[in-house]
Amino acid sequence: MYFSNSFYIAKEKKWFASIKISLLGGTIPKDNPFLGSAGALPEIFTYGHRNPQGIHYNSTDGQVYIADHGPKGGDKINKLIAGKNYGWPVATCGKDYNDEKVGIGSRYSGVEKPLHYWDPSVAPSSLLIYGGENYQNWRNSWFVTTLRERTLIRFVRSENQLIEERLYRNQFGRIRKIEISPAGDLFLLTDGVRAV
Repeated sequence: MYFSNSFYIAKEKKWFASIKISLLGGTIPKDNPFLGSAGALPEIFTYGHRNPQGIHYNSTDGQVYIADHGPKGGDKINKLIAGKNYGWPVATCGKDYNDEKVGIGSRYSGVEKPLHYWDPSVAPSSLLIYGGENYQNWRNSWFVTTLRERTLIRFVRSENQLIEERLYRNQFGRIRKIEISPAGDLFLLTDGVRAV
C-alpha cells in the first residue's frame, strides 16, 4: 500500500520525484520513462526521493547523481536511472525524528539501493565529481558538502563502493555548495564568515 501511494503521489503531484525536461523550450524528452503512461506526469524521470539537495551530471559516464536528505539517518547518494523508485516514504535507511520506524525498512522489492548512505545524518547539500586538472590527486573524486556535519566529504570510488575522507570539519560553518570554475579551481559556499 505504501509503495502504491508513493508512486501515485509522484505520478500525480511531482512530489518525491525528479523531472527531466529540455532546457530549450521546456519540452518533454521523448525518452522520458513515463511519457504516454496513463495518469502519470510525462516529465517525471525518477521517484521515491525525500529531499534532494545536490545534483550532478557526470560527463565522464553520462550519469546523473543526487545527494538526498533522509529523515533521522539515511542521507544518501543515488545514481538516477530512468523510471526507478528510490524508496521514500516506503524504504529508507533512517527513522523518523521521534525515533519511530518510517515505512517498512531499508529494503523493498523494486527499490534502488543507494550508492552510499550515512547514519547518523550529515545533511548533504551539494554534490560534485571533480574533473579538473588543477588538483591531480583529486581527479575523479566525488565531493559532498554538508550542513549538519559542517564538512566537505571527499570520496574515492573503488569498484562498487565509495571510500570517505573528511575535510575542513567545522572550519567554515555549514558548507552549502561546491563548484568548479572553468579554470579547474574549486569553490565552497558557506554559512561562515570566511570565504573559501
